[in-house]
Amino acid sequence: MRKGLIGIITIFLLVSAMPVWADMVEDGLPPTVSERVRNQAREMIRAGVPEEDAVAMTRSMVQNQYREEHTLQAQRQVIAACDEGLPPGPVMNKLREGLAKQVPPEKVVKAMQTVRERHAHAYRHARQVTEDPAAQKALGDALAQGLAAGMKPRDMARVQERVRERVRLRACDDCPQLALESALTARDMARLGVDSDTAGDVVCQALERGYGSPEMNRMRHRFRNRVHDDDPQRLAHRYSHAFRNGQDPA
Repeated sequence: MRKGLIGIITIFLLVSAMPVWADMVEDGLPPTVSERVRNQAREMIRAGVPEEDAVAMTRSMVQNQYREEHTLQAQRQVIAACDEGLPPGPVMNKLREGLAKQVPPEKVVKAMQTVRERHAHAYRHARQVTEDPAAQKALGDALAQGLAAGMKPRDMARVQERVRERVRLRACDDCPQLALESALTARDMARLGVDSDTAGDVVCQALERGYGSPEMNRMRHRFRNRVHDDDPQRLAHRYSHAFRNGQDPA
């Protein structure tokens, strides 16, 4: 009798411990959704996507009449981001943006892939600068934002290579913060309309001059303030010219 009771309790505990995502997927998706799509929603959850987000994303594609092929492709982009140690949010946000703008599904999936690849490139560089997860995320996101703003990968790479030189030479007090400020400066200049080559030149020249994170932060904010009264590209060229002549434009 006692053994039977123990067995019943054991079964009860096992059932209670079953992952709730199984019910959330079943309950949260329409009955017409295929088993392949349901299983891949579960795979998203196993990869690290919050249950409600995985279900909501899948349901939104169903409601917008995505074909199964495109739904599966979009889910795979999110799973791939998680598998690569990337935040899934930017990839999922690209889907939300595409749905809101009624972009064709195949173009949305392609845009999701572009975002994922952009973040993969950015996070690879971030991991070469710091081992701290929070610092990696901040730097990776800033680099990805710079690429989205128009910075070319080669220009972002040469900026980060200058930072890594400072790391190797132990020539910065807070190298991860310097890397972040450098990425933010390049990003902001690109957002303001400075071309990638020029933005990269200015930030690299500042690093060669010995800028630390406070100086880079100051240059970034002063540049943003000065473009109210000047053309961003012309102003960036003046910064570059000043650096080449041994002057501090900030």
